[in-house]
Formats: sequence, C-alpha cells, structure tokens
Amino acid sequence: MGRFRVGVFDVDGTLVGVESWIYFHEALGTWGEARKYAELYRRGRITYYEWAQLDASLWRGTPVSLLEELVEEVPLTPGAVEAVRALRAAGVEIVLLSCGLDVMVRRVARELGVGLYVANRLVVDAEGRLTGQAVVNVSLDGKLPVLKCLLARLGAGPEACFAVGDDESMIPVFRAVSLGIAFNPKGPEVAKAAHVVIEGPDLRAILPYVLRQRDERDFKGPS
Repeated sequence: MGRFRVGVFDVDGTLVGVESWIYFHEALGTWGEARKYAELYRRGRITYYEWAQLDASLWRGTPVSLLEELVEEVPLTPGAVEAVRALRAAGVEIVLLSCGLDVMVRRVARELGVGLYVANRLVVDAEGRLTGQAVVNVSLDGKLPVLKCLLARLGAGPEACFAVGDDESMIPVFRAVSLGIAFNPKGPEVAKAAHVVIEGPDLRAILPYVLRQRDERDFKGPS
C-alpha cells in the first residue's frame, strides 16, 4: 500500500473540460438569464442555495433524458481513465467531489468505475422531467465539511489523502489534505493554495507525485 489511501477529484474543469451548470445553460439556451443570477451571487446579494434554486428553475419541465444525452457528448480529460486505473491498481480509493450537477458527475463516475461521489442534484418528477428545484449537497465554499464526512466514512485521515482540482472551491481542500494538486488552476489563489501546480492537457501528469514517496524537494508548501 502506498502513502495515499484516498484520492479526491473535482469534476468540472478537472475530469471534464466544461462547467456543468454553464454547459447545460448554453446547450438549452438559458445562459442569458442564468448570467443575471450568477452576478447576484457574485455580489453577495443571494446565497448559494438561493442561486442554485433560481438557476435550476430555468430548466423546469425539461426531460432529464435530454441532459443525460448532453453529458454523453462531453469527453473526459485526456489521461483521466488511465490515471484513475493506475491509482486504483495502487490501492487508492477514488472519490469525486463536485459543486457541479449529479447528471454529469454520475456519468463521469460510471465511465471511470468510481463508486463514491457527491454532487448537487436536480430534482426529477415521476414523468422524468426537471421540477426546477435543486438539492445542494456541495456549495461553492462547502467542500471541506463534505470531504471530512467522506474521509470518516472511509476510515482515513487527511494525511492519507490527496486532492486534484482547478478552482477556488478546492482551496480549503488543498490546505487540509496531505497533497493538493492544482490541475490547470483557474487563478493565482488556487495555485498558491496547492502543493503542486500542473499545467498541461493530460491528467496522467499527476501520477509521479502520488505514486511514490514524497520528496520534500519536489514540492512548495501551501501558503
């Protein structure tokens, strides 16, 4: 067994190259209205929960099957399948932790053979249509408490965990775990919080850092 028991991956922007909320809005023609809600949240005028409900309301009545078809068109990040396969072969439990939508995360988990994931959920009625409501399981600033619950469930501590992601939602996670890897980070603060920064298209670039004993000379410490 290697040093790491658990590997936590962000999904949107990390395992796929899109942001699921925005991707669906653009595909369904609702991004113009959604921008207004995003701006209200950015300005602190509404909470994340309120934003999620307003955002999801734009899809009321849409068949969930349409979203399921749309996610099949999104390719995984190059090297994702191979990286996860190598990690699982080394005894690492893979967990997906996303502020994105479950319809996207569920498809990614299925393709990667990952059984444990947490994401936000769109409510579907008995006829298979979206109700316009969302269940918020992971808020933009709420990944750390969810991570702690997941690690407790797996019987692992943060010292046995590494995390990979690209955006600000991962900053508290990077600071909590033994190794935080910013994969094509979206902004300097994300890079600053990570132990390792990787710029490049292929997710297999993380493997040298997680499949061997840590050499302190290879890492910068988190700030």
